[in-house]
Amino acid sequence: MKKTILITTSLLSLFGCNGKETTTTTVVAKDAIALVEYKEEYKEELLEIAFEDPNLFFPGRIAMPEGMLEQVDAANKQELIDGFSNPLKYTKVLVDNALGKPVGFTCYLKTREQSLESTKNMLAEKQPSLKMTDEQILQIHPQLKLTDVECKDYILIESVIVSREYRGNGYGRMLIKNIVEECKQKWPNINMIKLMVSKDNTVACKLYESEGFTVSKDGLHFPPQLLQMLKTTQYEKNIR
Repeated sequence: MKKTILITTSLLSLFGCNGKETTTTTVVAKDAIALVEYKEEYKEELLEIAFEDPNLFFPGRIAMPEGMLEQVDAANKQELIDGFSNPLKYTKVLVDNALGKPVGFTCYLKTREQSLESTKNMLAEKQPSLKMTDEQILQIHPQLKLTDVECKDYILIESVIVSREYRGNGYGRMLIKNIVEECKQKWPNINMIKLMVSKDNTVACKLYESEGFTVSKDGLHFPPQLLQMLKTTQYEKNIR
């Protein structure tokens, strides 16, 4: 059970564009919103924004048993905090200039596809008593490439979220476009951006699709069985 929880919460910490329509929206001109680098002073307010609608922001949470939610939310919160201070991750914050407060954020990083070769080495090192054939590993993780040489770098968007009060102004789209442009500049040799979102978050799905993201057919970041169980869809976009 512990292993299952760890796998699940690692997925739950990943992103969803929090885009459900609400009845109260603050209309703010785009030039009144600044996109800035993350600062430690924003941490608590960003956590509050993330947990306004946790079933939307954390894909798979809605599929969790009620008795696990407290543990899952604690893990999600800690992973967000760790991500904010991780130098390998890039966190941008939307700030309402008039009020001087954050109203959304995004986080992304460069990562790499996984292979059967590296997975076997990892299992041999960390769980030497666990004997699995290549076929058994691939049955559980069909997304794995066979060798490290076949693996490619890609960009993983972990979070795109706008505070409930500020949705409907195009800020989610602004964040996505900014990520794409930054990635093109930072990593000119990387072609692919991937993200995951709850299937129930139809507003977010439509937004990603309108920005050229399509449902991944292969090269999934997580096993397709896990994504299906957690009612989560992976999207990808070729940016070259």
